[in-house]
Parts: sequence; C-alpha cells; structure tokens
Amino acid sequence: MSKLDHKKVKEVIKEIFGSNKVSEFVSFASSVNTLWQYEINDEKYMIKILTLPTLNFTL
Repeated sequence: MSKLDHKKVKEVIKEIFGSNKVSEFVSFASSVNTLWQYEINDEKYMIKILTLPTLNFTL
C-alpha cells in the first residue's frame, strides 16, 4: 500500500473512532495483507487490511 493509501486509512480510522488522536506506531506489510498498529485515545489496536495483489497477464 502506498503512503497515500495509508493516509486515507488513517483518516477513516479517525472518523470511525471520533478522535483526533490517532498515531501509527508500527507498520508491517506483505504482498496480500497489511497489518497496522495504531494508538487511539491511549489504547493500542491492530488493524488487518486485505489488499489484492496486482495481476499481470501476458498474451
């Protein structure tokens, strides 16, 4: 996931939790799943984001 995608996810998390205090403290990434840990209002959460890999076809 790109930094722009990350920023969008962070904005959605702020909207869901109704808090301006959302800080990323650990980020893990792989080809299909992305794990992010956030601190929201002094509590830690882990969010798993499923992403689709880019498929390249050759004809």
